[in-house]
Amino acid sequence: MLGWTIDENRQRIVELDEIIIDRRFQVRNRTDAQTVKAYASAMQAGSEFPPVTLAEIERRLFLIDGFHRFDAATSIGRQGIEAIVVPMTEREALKASAVANLTHGLRLTKTEKLNAFKQFIKGGGHLKERGKLKSYREIASELHGIGTHGTIWNWMVKHFPRIARQMGDDKPGNRRAEVPEMNPERERAKAIRDALGEARTLLGLVSDPEEVYHIREMVEALMMEVSQKETQQPDF
Repeated sequence: MLGWTIDENRQRIVELDEIIIDRRFQVRNRTDAQTVKAYASAMQAGSEFPPVTLAEIERRLFLIDGFHRFDAATSIGRQGIEAIVVPMTEREALKASAVANLTHGLRLTKTEKLNAFKQFIKGGGHLKERGKLKSYREIASELHGIGTHGTIWNWMVKHFPRIARQMGDDKPGNRRAEVPEMNPERERAKAIRDALGEARTLLGLVSDPEEVYHIREMVEALMMEVSQKETQQPDF
């Protein structure tokens, strides 16, 4: 469970072009092409799928669960998709997206399990109410066994050493902790760089001149926006 109650007020049809794909909220390194194809065929045959989950952050809709369903719907030209829309902060969306694929879907790779752990901690998943710390066993349980409490300890020591020091000898929380510092600008910039790197890799697979032309138009438009951003920044 992702921590909220599904009700009719939160479930509706959402236009696909309203949905933002942000890699910060995706623990998988990529969607599986065969799964997307199978879902697309099933959709065309009339099969019903569970709604995707969207985090509404500052009036924008971010996909946090249902990436294969989204890609399948896009591939067959659907205009909209059934979705559950939940108001969240960025931290809450990080935590929710971390656990979204742990109980269903394709099995996660080792790297993807680590991605889920990092997102969970950045979202404050190691904290109880009033800032008390959970134990490593509690964290492992909430992450549905993606690793033993020993694995969680190792990951914490390596990737969040400050929190690891606060957790000490792994006794259930009687100490206070801080949520890991998160710089939204830096996180967004990293997501953009990752997406551009993936786009550059895929470009090598495109040979149709018309498609290349459209991609070039999009890149040029993006460069204009980047140039405008640069002129707004202070000198360093």
